[in-house]
Amino acid sequence: MASVFSLNSTASPPVAITCTCSSFIAALNRVTIPSIIATYPRNIPDCIAWIVFVPIGFVLHDQMAVTDPILMPRRMVTSVGPAPADTRATDLTLGSYGLALQVDLTDPTPVGLVPRRTRPGQRPTTELVEVQSILFTPSRPGAVLREAAARRLPVG
Repeated sequence: MASVFSLNSTASPPVAITCTCSSFIAALNRVTIPSIIATYPRNIPDCIAWIVFVPIGFVLHDQMAVTDPILMPRRMVTSVGPAPADTRATDLTLGSYGLALQVDLTDPTPVGLVPRRTRPGQRPTTELVEVQSILFTPSRPGAVLREAAARRLPVG
């Protein structure tokens, strides 16, 4: 069984409305469509990021920070916990507010980092770096640490 937790994001989540009456939907469309179009960038989240606990360990999925999801098997995780102030871990928080958690790994793991902005006309290139520890910012760090402990990951 997998447990999913979201990472902090500066964008607000999308809103879904379910209705059965077609006349109500038509009236709603006349009122909401213009306001949705005018505020499109604020209503749709820029990224969807998750921490998914799976039987083998957990997966960090953040399309704004890494090119591919990162699988961290339990056997490779040394510790999961709050990040110290003087850490040298690879920062995947992208400036998110909240408690940053640090995952320390036994072996260096290749991670494809999403390229930062480049000059106009310049093609971005993906950086593949070897990381031994990673910083991320979950929206509910306490719940993530409780679930990690329940899944027999070393928390500390």
